[in-house]
Amino acid sequence: MTISRPDATISIDGQDLSLAESATATLFVVSTSTLAHDRATLTLGPGSPVLTVAPGARVEVSLGTSDLDAVFTGAVARVAHQPWGTEVHALSASAALDAVRVGRAFRDQSIGDIVSNLLAEGGVNAGAIEGGPTLPVFYADEGRSAWRHLCRLAGLVLAELTSDASGAVNFRPPRSGTADHTLRAGAELLSWAVGRRNELAAVPSVGPFSAASEQGADAWSLLHHDPGGSGAHHVHPLLRDRDIAQVVDDATAVARSRAGDEGWATVMGDAAIRAGDLVELESIERAAATYRVVTSRHEVGIDGFVTTMRLEGAS
Repeated sequence: MTISRPDATISIDGQDLSLAESATATLFVVSTSTLAHDRATLTLGPGSPVLTVAPGARVEVSLGTSDLDAVFTGAVARVAHQPWGTEVHALSASAALDAVRVGRAFRDQSIGDIVSNLLAEGGVNAGAIEGGPTLPVFYADEGRSAWRHLCRLAGLVLAELTSDASGAVNFRPPRSGTADHTLRAGAELLSWAVGRRNELAAVPSVGPFSAASEQGADAWSLLHHDPGGSGAHHVHPLLRDRDIAQVVDDATAVARSRAGDEGWATVMGDAAIRAGDLVELESIERAAATYRVVTSRHEVGIDGFVTTMRLEGAS
């Protein structure tokens, strides 16, 4: 069944080509908020003018069915020549941070400022960066790449670490509120499976890494055996006052609530859907509900253009 007839512009190593001109048989573009790099995979047929492309070459992809939307900017990471064609695997600009080792201590800086500094160290553009709490100290040691440090910070405050279509990196809390896309059964929606899962096990409250830290940000000293004072028993070494620990605790509670709703949906190709977007599913077996896109996968092939999303609750 033909879902929709796609159009695309693929720029590889400075050459702007259509799907036909590049002899692209299949194209996948994945946008994710799972602490991984966005990626694009192209399968090129015989006669493609870019069969000799090498790792490191710049790749840009715009996709749609009439008007084209930019969906990916990055660089070739790997080329594989196979009997059925040549596969070109590209990673988003954020992948450059895998090779960056900083070796620096950040003192009394907001998480957003630390993120911006780490991105600058790797020459990666900053997108939407939200400040977050101020950390008394954060060591970006050389034992981890700049990307792993960003993942560590995102995991600390449950922030959304994503790339936009231009390759700029976003670091911000997951959004809530009005949906970005309304998807209707019998129209945009092709197939779906959404529902509730068993309630996740309670996560221990987070406590600051000191006894004096219960005074707030004014003091910190030794490890407190009962940091929360009322049953908290997960002590985080990066959190040295109760105020910061509360921010982390609140973010953890919201993330746990979102994870209660889960599912996936496939729609007629929509290049505007990205990880972090909010989608409303209408006219399905349950009442209309809003979900957050954890991962989107745009797929272009012989049967047309479809977008598949992994979903979780929006609040």
